[in-house]
Amino acid sequence: MTRFLGLLIALLALPVQADIYKCRLANGRTEISNAPCPAGSGTLTVRPDDPVSEQSRQQAERDVERMRSFVEKREATQRTEEAAERQRQSSERQSAAQQRVYQSGSMSECLRELELNPVEPARLNRPGFRGGRLV
Repeated sequence: MTRFLGLLIALLALPVQADIYKCRLANGRTEISNAPCPAGSGTLTVRPDDPVSEQSRQQAERDVERMRSFVEKREATQRTEEAAERQRQSSERQSAAQQRVYQSGSMSECLRELELNPVEPARLNRPGFRGGRLV
């Protein structure tokens, strides 16, 4: 019964039809409109609008929503991957900086390396740090 009702509604939906006009205006510009070309301009083409059934329109809307959802999920995945990559690079920089500190030849080089490397915010509240600096 519901199939019959859906089919009946689809058959009763009257397609709306309009013409599309491509006009060359007096100033040389081209304009595309659904109204006939104004006086003083020439009609380049008139193309009837293709009727679209309600079922096709609804399917197209579902397809657009599905694609939009896919794009949103993909962008969220990309943001997550980019954040993970930034974290990985930060960790690598931190590790390399620690290696330079351990490999420094003198106390002054070690202290200079410590001064040059930023301290992670989580470590700022640990004992031995005051105002973001090692004390």
